[in-house]
Amino acid sequence: MDIEQNEYSLSTSDYNRIIYDSYRNVYYRIAYLRPSIDMLRLGQRTIDFSISILDENFIKIGERKFDGKIYRSSMILVGSLGLNIARIDLYNDDQDLLSYDIFKLEPLSMNQN
Repeated sequence: MDIEQNEYSLSTSDYNRIIYDSYRNVYYRIAYLRPSIDMLRLGQRTIDFSISILDENFIKIGERKFDGKIYRSSMILVGSLGLNIARIDLYNDDQDLLSYDIFKLEPLSMNQN
């Protein structure tokens, strides 16, 4: 693979997927937040991610960033109590145990900027 193309791929943020939450009637859009090209060249490879909350018209009503060293963006499940996101840090400590944190992501207040 071309070095320039590889660096571009590893340093350019992109969207991963959209998940529908039937309990709350919202959508979650997962975005990979990749390191800058300078940080990549310094060895930073961790990919953080954000979850945007979208209403039924796909209008963004909230967002939260997650640390890629703690959470795994590919292991997200919608549940009745909230959004379950796998804890990769705990899994690395004990691969016989799969741990999740449950998040109740809330839309932004109309008064917030």
